[in-house]
Amino acid sequence: MGDWEEIRRLAADFQRAQLAGSAQKLSERNCVELVTKLIELKLIDVIYTTDGKEYLTYQQLNKEVKDELYVSGGRLGLVEIAATLNVDFSHVEAMAQTLCKGDRTLHLVLGQLVSHRYLEDLCRQINEKLQQAGTIAIPSLTKVYDLPADFLLEQVHARLGSIIEGFKDDHDPKVLLTSSHVARNRAKVRGVLSAITVPTTVSSIVSRFGFHEKLFFSLAEELIRTGRLPGVLTGGRTVAKASYIPHSYARAQNAWVDSFYTSNGYLEYDAVARLGISDPMVFIKKKFPSSEGLMFLASCCVGPSIVEQLEVSIDEALSSGGWCDVLPLLPSTLSNEDGAQLVQAALSARMAPSSAGAMMLGECTILSKGLVHGIIAAQEGEMGDKAAKDVESGAVAQSLVDQGAGDVEEEGLRDKKEERRKKATGGSAGGGAQGRQTKTKSTKKKGGKKKDEEWSDDDDEGGKGGGKGKKGKKDGKSKDLEFKSCSELENSLRSLTQLSDCPEEVYTELAEMLVDQLNRKYREVARERFQTSLATSLQNKRRTHGDLGEKVNTLYTTIRLGEKGISEFDKEDHRVALGRHLLKTYGNEMLSEMFQYVAEENMVKVDNEKELTSEARVKVINELPKDISESALKIHKAVNGNSVTEFLVVLESQVGPFCDVMLKKPDKKKDRQILFGHRQSLLEQLNSCLDHALTLHLAVLAIFQHCHGSLLHASGKFVPFLIEHLAADGQLASEQMDVLTNQQRLVMANMSKGQDEDQERETASQLEVSTPAVKKLVAGLKKTAGE
Repeated sequence: MGDWEEIRRLAADFQRAQLAGSAQKLSERNCVELVTKLIELKLIDVIYTTDGKEYLTYQQLNKEVKDELYVSGGRLGLVEIAATLNVDFSHVEAMAQTLCKGDRTLHLVLGQLVSHRYLEDLCRQINEKLQQAGTIAIPSLTKVYDLPADFLLEQVHARLGSIIEGFKDDHDPKVLLTSSHVARNRAKVRGVLSAITVPTTVSSIVSRFGFHEKLFFSLAEELIRTGRLPGVLTGGRTVAKASYIPHSYARAQNAWVDSFYTSNGYLEYDAVARLGISDPMVFIKKKFPSSEGLMFLASCCVGPSIVEQLEVSIDEALSSGGWCDVLPLLPSTLSNEDGAQLVQAALSARMAPSSAGAMMLGECTILSKGLVHGIIAAQEGEMGDKAAKDVESGAVAQSLVDQGAGDVEEEGLRDKKEERRKKATGGSAGGGAQGRQTKTKSTKKKGGKKKDEEWSDDDDEGGKGGGKGKKGKKDGKSKDLEFKSCSELENSLRSLTQLSDCPEEVYTELAEMLVDQLNRKYREVARERFQTSLATSLQNKRRTHGDLGEKVNTLYTTIRLGEKGISEFDKEDHRVALGRHLLKTYGNEMLSEMFQYVAEENMVKVDNEKELTSEARVKVINELPKDISESALKIHKAVNGNSVTEFLVVLESQVGPFCDVMLKKPDKKKDRQILFGHRQSLLEQLNSCLDHALTLHLAVLAIFQHCHGSLLHASGKFVPFLIEHLAADGQLASEQMDVLTNQQRLVMANMSKGQDEDQERETASQLEVSTPAVKKLVAGLKKTAGE
């Protein structure tokens, strides 16, 4: 009754407080200002709600979060708490972290607060499922309860044996089991495996009776280990490979394997697999220890008896330097791959020097190193005669040209060209440089692959086999120099007594293996032979090019001096006629020398005994490489023109690229020597000449050189031009001109066919007097100061 009286007294006090009026009241605005001032003075710490109309202390937020968590059953998301309390999410998250630090029964998981009470209820639910199913996998619960697997695993393991009546699997901690479930499966596995009498795959057992794979292996191994099951599991703990073999069947398997191995000395994997053994190699390795000396091959394993027999045969063949076919010595069930693997192992195990370098051909044929070397030596002995024939026929040179093998004599060419340049620029004993500074470019042979490969010094034998070249392009695909083809080498090997009775495939494989090596060796031998013959002719080649340079320079000087003589004529038609005659004679002679040399260097067939005509030069140009043919064409066109000056300009710019000749600079001293020699030659011919017309011709040329100080190259038809020019020039006296004109008139009359005998005798008698007068006139002329 005292409690009731206390309640009635408190109710009366509350009613009086409600009815009583307040002495002072604060407006809402005053309250807001007051709280704001307290916050500024940091006397209070409050949290604003999201709408800004209410204040909330941290203590109050702590209390309300706990209340919401309790009301929700022990699990609530932070987003839901923030929405319910009308507070910013950051404050709720910070408060949740503070709560978890201060209270170990609370957990912050995936943005959710989880209490100890909720986790215990969760574990009770898991226990109910476990008791119903007998086993449960924790990863499968993550989708049901939307919790991380690691967190759920930690909480469940902490409550095993208390709330959860079960235990974790030793092989998989994420699986929970009950004792009754394990006992049921143990009895089931024991019954199933006890009823099996033949080897059975584990996959069929598991799929038929619904066993869990890992639990099945654990229980089966436990039963086999304790001796409750008379059998064995093979193939490891993988369902797809493992099999269960009862002891009764295993004993029969072992008896068959022992009997077969003892009788034959080998075991075939397929035969063992037909006994019901899923992994024959593993079974054999377990049954036979390493001390047995078994060699495991691709399809079978062989014992030491077969290996020893094989080693004896191989040792005998290799020691005698012969060959041995191993396949007949092996069991017929062994494949070629097994035989090859067995032979390789036997060879690698041998320590004798004779086994080094031994090779296996065909299916299982072994050839000793000595036998192969003997075959190679026999073939190399035949290379000398064949190389000599190929060098003589030009096949070696043509092969080198087709392959662009200019490096064979690159060093010799470099020395040769350096010698030419030194000779051209070295000058006379007096010291000055006499070489013309013209750009040179090496000539190339037809068929060269590289632009900078030079074969300008190939010997005559090499050039004969080259055939026609067409501006550096080959008519067909180049073919390497070949000692023997594969089929020829194979036929040669068949004729060897050392390889008689060999399997057919050995000849083919040995020929394919040796043909490249022998051909490479033959190319070296042929190249050495070619270089030897090349060295003997190299000096001749160098002299040939030197002779060409001398001839070209001599003719060039003659044409240059003759061009000065032509320039003394005033009439254009006279200059053109004389210039054309000079180019037709000395110019064509020069081009014949150059074209014959270049044609030989580029293996273009020409007739060296005859002077090249204009048409023949055009044919040679069409068959030269492009860089040479362009220079050749320019020189050819210039020599067929009318201007000697233009020809000399073209010659000076193109003779280097065309034939690698360096023109010498003009030397006044040498020019005077040439002019003096030419005049002396004319005088000697004149003194010994008995022909009246030729006497007049020589006399006119000598008088022209005397008057102008330059030589003139002109035939007899130009004598009237020359006499006319000398008369107009005025350097001869009228009496001297009369002697020349009288000799001209008599020569013309003597050559005329309209005279009778008396007139002919008269003309002849006058010539007998006039001709000595002409000679006397020339002999009496004095040298001018210019000479």
